[in-house]
Amino acid sequence: MKFYDWRKVLTTINSVPVTNWAKGDDVFKAERMTASADMTIGADGLATISLSADKSVKVTIKLSQTSPTNAYLSKLAAGQDYLEGFVPIQVQQLDTYRLDSVETMPGFIEKPADLSRGEKANDVEWVLIFPQGTFILGDPPFTGLPTSLAEALG
Repeated sequence: MKFYDWRKVLTTINSVPVTNWAKGDDVFKAERMTASADMTIGADGLATISLSADKSVKVTIKLSQTSPTNAYLSKLAAGQDYLEGFVPIQVQQLDTYRLDSVETMPGFIEKPADLSRGEKANDVEWVLIFPQGTFILGDPPFTGLPTSLAEALG
């Protein structure tokens, strides 16, 4: 039996913890913006694989309207708009139990989050762009006594 617990996942932006996530299974998404490789088939049917140097990453996070992370990101976005210079932002995420991780090079906020208000609290979505990022999916052989016991007992 394997185990996953969102409470064991730590996400930081510029080393500041992200808190008060929105509800749902898609509150954090990191994705490569281009394919890692491409293939061309010649007239003779033989393939040539071309590896891409483009390792750019898009990270989308969804937060609760009441998250203090919104205020932090808003200040960074305002600095990017009004200081007329590069305001670097970096994301790190680590599942401390499974050892899955995402780490980015310094990037930027694509645009300030949309503002939507009404009768109930709304989600706030941020899109962050990075020139490079690394995703590592872990599967440690020992992830704690409860999991090891469950695996041993079948």
